Amino acid sequence: MRRGGTRGALPQRRARAGRALDPRPRGDGGAAEPARADVALPAPPRGDDGNAVLEFIGASLLLLVPVVYLVLVLAAVQAATFAVDGAAREAARAVVTGTAHGEQRAVAAVALAFDDQGLDPATAAEALTMLCDPDCTSAGSRVTVEVETEVDLPGVPTFLSGVVPVSIPVAARLTAPVDDFRAPDGAP
Repeated sequence: MRRGGTRGALPQRRARAGRALDPRPRGDGGAAEPARADVALPAPPRGDDGNAVLEFIGASLLLLVPVVYLVLVLAAVQAATFAVDGAAREAARAVVTGTAHGEQRAVAAVALAFDDQGLDPATAAEALTMLCDPDCTSAGSRVTVEVETEVDLPGVPTFLSGVVPVSIPVAARLTAPVDDFRAPDGAP
C-alpha cells in the first residue's frame, strides 16, 4: 500500500515531471514557460456493437458457399461414376450372356444405369462403345465395353465453355470373356 497522497497523484506527478522549461521566448517579453509534453492518449476501448452477426455472414459467404458447391459437384461426379461403372458391367454381361441382339441389350442396360443415377437415358446409345475380338458371339472371344459421359458443373452457364470447363468427362471400361462352353447361336 502506498503512503500518502491519493490514488491519482502519481499520474499527475509524472505529468508534471515530464514538463520542462521551454527556453524559447514568448510574446510576453521572453519569460520561460513550461512546455507541454505531447503524450498520445490511448483510444477508448471499443465494444462489439453487433459485429458478430456481420462476421458470421462474411465467414459464411467465404467458407460455406464454396464448400456447398464442392459437395454438389462431387455428388454429381460420383453419381456419374456409379452410372458408367454399372453401365459398363451390365452392358458387357448383356452381350456375353445373350444369344442375339447383344448390342440392343447393352444399350438398354446403359440406359437403365443412367436412369438410376439421374443421368439422361436418351444418351445411352452414344455413350456406349463396344469392341469384340474376334466377334461378340463366338465362344472364347472377348468383349470390351466402354461407357463415357460428361457431367455438367452445376450453376456454370454454357456460354462460358470457351473460357472455363463446364463439364467433367467420366468413363468406365470393362472387358468380359464369352464363355468357352457357350452354345452357338440357334442351338437349342
